Amino acid sequence: MYDAPREREMENSPVVALVDLGSNSVRLMVVRIDPNKTHTVLTRYKQTVRLGEGAFTKKRLTEQAMVRTIAALHNIAEIQRGYNAVDVVAYTTAAVRDAKNGGEFLERAARETGVRFAVISGLEEARLIQIGVGTGLRVGTGLRFAENDTALFIDIGGGSTELSVGRGLESLHLDSMKLGAVRVANAFPYVSGQKPISPKLYDEIRLFVRSNSLHSVQKLRGMKLDMMIGSSGTIENLAEVSAGGKSLSISLKALSETAKKLCSVSLEDRKKIPGIQPQRADIIVAGAAVLQTIMEDLGMQELQVSQRGLLDGMLQDYLLRGKYAYLDEDRCFREQNILRLARSCGFNEPHSKWVGRLALELFDSAAKLKLHPYGQAERELLYYAGLLHDIGLFLSFNEHHIHSRYIIKNAELLGFNREEIDIMSHAAYFHTKWSPKKNALDPCYNALDSKTKKISQILGLFLNMGESLDRSQQQTVTSAVLTRGEAGEKGDKGVDLRLTLTQPSYTELYSIEKSIPAFKKILAHDLRVASGD
Repeated sequence: MYDAPREREMENSPVVALVDLGSNSVRLMVVRIDPNKTHTVLTRYKQTVRLGEGAFTKKRLTEQAMVRTIAALHNIAEIQRGYNAVDVVAYTTAAVRDAKNGGEFLERAARETGVRFAVISGLEEARLIQIGVGTGLRVGTGLRFAENDTALFIDIGGGSTELSVGRGLESLHLDSMKLGAVRVANAFPYVSGQKPISPKLYDEIRLFVRSNSLHSVQKLRGMKLDMMIGSSGTIENLAEVSAGGKSLSISLKALSETAKKLCSVSLEDRKKIPGIQPQRADIIVAGAAVLQTIMEDLGMQELQVSQRGLLDGMLQDYLLRGKYAYLDEDRCFREQNILRLARSCGFNEPHSKWVGRLALELFDSAAKLKLHPYGQAERELLYYAGLLHDIGLFLSFNEHHIHSRYIIKNAELLGFNREEIDIMSHAAYFHTKWSPKKNALDPCYNALDSKTKKISQILGLFLNMGESLDRSQQQTVTSAVLTRGEAGEKGDKGVDLRLTLTQPSYTELYSIEKSIPAFKKILAHDLRVASGD
């Protein structure tokens, strides 16, 4: 049983838990956000779960792997409760991202453990890893680097390998390859067996890696790379085996010798090699093949090793924009990416921003009336959906709401997890109209969980109302506020929509009347429209 800390310093400082569920292991970091604009790591926890074991060939998570993982998540939940974490950020990556039953597993995990995960894309994973490792470069970790150096960051996970090129926290290129240590080992079952691995088999593994990394490597060959920095347990283990202990670097030559050494012994003897975590012994050769092949193909002779990774990037990202954010310089990163997408589609910027602003007024006034339970996180997504709601016009006017949803879902928006992207894309989809009958036949909508459906409906309603109030795109409606109405004929109090207009706006008044049935259906209140000067 986990014992909660008896003494708590700075009890008024919020405690945040960050969880990274990968294909090989689950990691937890608990952090106290201090009032003096610093943070303190209270504890770290890691447990090997092999969630991706067997999943990459069948595209389904196995029952055994899910049971192991949920057992570990019970431990995670107990620890975060012990520290009284007021906020939990939990991300999951390749194993769940690629599995057909990934959504079912996440619902089961949330139901049984209370830990609710969001799925992030490979590119977002690469970005967060670079932030985590790059922040370490700022404070100094013994790694050799110059401030203007362009580095290639590589992280070998269980299901995927993330690559990024950048200077510190600035990303110049992001990529994700389906070449994690567990995935590659699953493709060559003999690698995880008890016997030594022949040079011929190791060459076959490397050929597999080279074939599946060709496109990514070709992109990198044209870039100026001053150094290479690796993170993840696989890379740390390889460096430790090579150096016979903790090491901040590994040369290509040493890596090649280490790979030969690992292949030459049985699994049991491999577990005894100094520097190897026994739980990683069956996949370490696959990891070595990935790293050695990438280094050779890019002509990189040395790799520096960082002990930081995705969790550290999640922390930095949280500090920039989370509930207790205090680092302001990059606060607009997400909005910049939204605007970049919108502008690439040639959106009507004044109209989209006006619709977004009106939708926020409706959202805020509805919250005061307790018509919905949502807060700042959903409010932010509503505004972004407002900026993007018409980008489908880039393809066609007809059914442009469907095109908008498709573009948002497939644009690889950095800074957002899959749930947030689903909410924005479906809110944009609902900006034209909302129909229970059509929704019931929509496979994209029906793939969402009940929570995401509800948020999308409500945000989509406010976006639909905002769009109606700028139907002529003349910005004549300057304010839209919901207030509690007077008692109706049956004594029930409805809701009044009070509008401020710069001039008579018959198109807007006509259009907003069409939103009343959806308002009543979604928010269970009658709506009356009142306008004034």
